[in-house]
Amino acid sequence: MNQAQNGQISAKFAPTNHLHNVSDSELHNEYCRRFTIRANQQLSSSADVAKHVRTFMKDSPDVEVFICVYLSGANRVIDTEILATGTISTASIHIRELIKSILLKQKASSVIFIHNHPSGAEQPSKNDTDLMKKLKSALQQIEVEVLDSLIIPGNGNTGYTSMADLDVI
Repeated sequence: MNQAQNGQISAKFAPTNHLHNVSDSELHNEYCRRFTIRANQQLSSSADVAKHVRTFMKDSPDVEVFICVYLSGANRVIDTEILATGTISTASIHIRELIKSILLKQKASSVIFIHNHPSGAEQPSKNDTDLMKKLKSALQQIEVEVLDSLIIPGNGNTGYTSMADLDVI
């Protein structure tokens, strides 16, 4: 039985179809589906999280992208979602919409936030730490734990910074 027959490959991506009929966004979504952490899998380290989300950021190297990984009570991935795409130096996060997504759509027990710094800066800015404190406080009210917040520097830098490791959150 090949992958297309057992349902592992979407019909559009089966070997008999031509990729020129598939949009860039469909290719990106299929790539993410195949090569990132899937629902119900665990992320065991901040390095795993950084590796997992780089795929979601690759199409926006010149703007900030803010991502949330939603986790179950057993710390298994429920979903990974881009919450905001902004400008070269900021991405606006609306706490009310985040809480609505956590409670109604994702039903998460904990979250990990990730955003990039297109400038290449690895350390959190004052705005970054202020936002994380605000998010952590808001989510504590609904008993959702913020496990970490990662900064992924741009400019081809393969590193990352964990705000939890810095004791910032």
